[in-house]
Amino acid sequence: MYQEVSDILRISNADTLRQMLAQCEDEIMRMATYCENCYYWPRDVEDRVKEELGTRACILNHMFALHCTPAEVMRFETVNAALLRLERMHRSWHDKLQKQFSAIHGLDGEPFTVRTVINGGIDENTPLYVMDEDAYYGSRWREMIDAISETSVIEAMCDSCVEMEDGVSWAEGPLCIPQLEHVKVCYLFHALCTHLDYSIPDVLRMQTYRFDYSMDCTDFVTLDTE
Repeated sequence: MYQEVSDILRISNADTLRQMLAQCEDEIMRMATYCENCYYWPRDVEDRVKEELGTRACILNHMFALHCTPAEVMRFETVNAALLRLERMHRSWHDKLQKQFSAIHGLDGEPFTVRTVINGGIDENTPLYVMDEDAYYGSRWREMIDAISETSVIEAMCDSCVEMEDGVSWAEGPLCIPQLEHVKVCYLFHALCTHLDYSIPDVLRMQTYRFDYSMDCTDFVTLDTE
């Protein structure tokens, strides 16, 4: 059920938007496979799932902009501050790991580098944050956040982004609404809502964020066959 962004933004009736959201999420669940008490989305449907997730995020962000409550603004401020602390912790760990591995060289003489990626994700043992506004949106939060987590990943902050937090807000796209003008949006919040398919209401309900650290090194050996 792909919808153009311009078509969604012209709708202001909450019942209509909830109906569109339900249809979108039903289509995402139709493509899911259920196994061992959990859902997953096979690789052959990932592109279609991501398309639907993008539409879903657009609907939810539009609903948020139309009906943003003081409680949601307060939760946004709390989550934004927590994500900023997570950024700083990550940069500290990344710098320490990079310093350690930069002294190790591969067969090609090049040093190892530390590559990090981030995904929101949720832990099955960690409950989502419950809000009074849940009924207004009517989303299947847990299943949809699982779908985003399984089909999305982005590069996290690295040592080339040391000036990431320079006092300027990273608000772009759906984060640029009057209710949030006073918040200096941190990079992580920006990344989740503009580089991945998490909507603002999704991030407000999530309580688990994951960084994956891996060592990235490729070696080439050319054999002399003469």
